[in-house]
Amino acid sequence: MMGRSATIAVLLLVASVATASGECAWVLWQKWGPVWFLEGATPSYEDCRAAARRETERRQQAGALVDRDGNVRSWDCLPDTIDPRGPKTK
Repeated sequence: MMGRSATIAVLLLVASVATASGECAWVLWQKWGPVWFLEGATPSYEDCRAAARRETERRQQAGALVDRDGNVRSWDCLPDTIDPRGPKTK
């Protein structure tokens, strides 16, 4: 009996660690032409997408989605482990 309880405890511990490590922050990025700008971070993808929709609507109402060169602003949500600007140089 003691061996079975210990096995169950270990499995529960491993499951909780796996779940926690899979969580990450989501970063809202603005792309304007070829350039990416970091806008902010949210705890979930859903929160990030909501922020992207709000920014799109706000800029659209202000007439600021496209500049005079035809560059379009857009927003994208990426995990905090991804930087669309590419690797940092030393």
